[in-house]
Amino acid sequence: MQLMKCKAHDVAQLSKLSIDTYVETYCILSTIETVQAHTAKAFTEEALLKELAHPGSTFYFALLDGEVAGYIKLNTGGAQTDDVGEDALEVERIYIQNQFQGRGLGRQLIEEAIHMARQKGKKRIWLGVWEKNEQAVAFYKKMGFTRQGEHIFMFADEACTDYIMVKEL
Repeated sequence: MQLMKCKAHDVAQLSKLSIDTYVETYCILSTIETVQAHTAKAFTEEALLKELAHPGSTFYFALLDGEVAGYIKLNTGGAQTDDVGEDALEVERIYIQNQFQGRGLGRQLIEEAIHMARQKGKKRIWLGVWEKNEQAVAFYKKMGFTRQGEHIFMFADEACTDYIMVKEL
């Protein structure tokens, strides 16, 4: 796997990848209408350009054999979705296309996030994971994350619970 930093000129590809992977993952956990309502707001090119422009946010495409298999979004400082502190790095998104699942990309992306956090002098990494996404919760536990709280996120018009999971470095 290789990482390629996303830039503004990648926004169309990033938007399509975000929508495709979100639909693949969450249509089995919710209704297609709710998923489509969420993606229609969250993953527009305009919304993603704002995220790309934030100095505390960084996106990386995950390339496998030269093909974009997914991406990771990392946040520090004020870009974090919760105020966890300056000593933390947030993994806001790991999105991998279904055809690339099961090849260790999620593990590799978490390892890269840990490496980047250490380079930045961070003491921990954290993420929010939807309580209904049992497969992801189990994966993060396997990777050494522990549940240390929860927060509410809006999924279209539905209030949902994310588990806050933290890994000390």
